[in-house]
Amino acid sequence: KKVPEKYQKSQIKEVLVEDIMSTNRTVVSKDIPISEVAEIMIDTGYNGLPVVENDKVVGIITQTDILRLISKLEA
Repeated sequence: KKVPEKYQKSQIKEVLVEDIMSTNRTVVSKDIPISEVAEIMIDTGYNGLPVVENDKVVGIITQTDILRLISKLEA
């Protein structure tokens, strides 16, 4: 629906996460090399990936995490 501009700010309070979340089903394990994670992100365009262990989400790896690592290693 097109919400008139004067009501748009109040409409955001009614939006649920499930209404806008990505249904990305790509996950990685804790023991995958960072280079493979980077390739997956490049290929898929995802900025972050859930990290799973025994079918349970234990974290998330993001492009920012990878950039921090590169910066730290190159310092």
